[in-house]
Amino acid sequence: GMCVGRQADYIIETEFGTFDGKFMEVYFGNGNILGGNMFFFNSADVTDGRADVRLMRCKGGFDTIPYVSALLKNDQQYLNKKTISGRSSFIKIRTVDGKPMSCNHDGELKRGSNRWEAHIVKGGLKFVVPKGTVYK
Repeated sequence: GMCVGRQADYIIETEFGTFDGKFMEVYFGNGNILGGNMFFFNSADVTDGRADVRLMRCKGGFDTIPYVSALLKNDQQYLNKKTISGRSSFIKIRTVDGKPMSCNHDGELKRGSNRWEAHIVKGGLKFVVPKGTVYK
């Protein structure tokens, strides 16, 4: 899932820490690419029971251009330097002021709540891998 929009004050809990402050975008997922052309990570592992997390602090407006450019160019070095990232089996997000947030949950916009949380269920999906395919 990805929370996007006007920058707001959030408290975000993950396995690798709790973060507060203003965030423009929060990514929690088991995939490297979002929307077919935005590279949030290059190392997603759908078998380990953890998701990749990327927290982007920026003011919005023109300040988002370098971030979006890095996502489109797959510039992981820039993203790793300018964002908070890690791996976690869960994420909990809440707004400090209690106002509702918007989240993109697998392509569906969810609105109306001031809290959002997700958990990875290790082994929750079974994958069919064609014979002869190399799969890590």
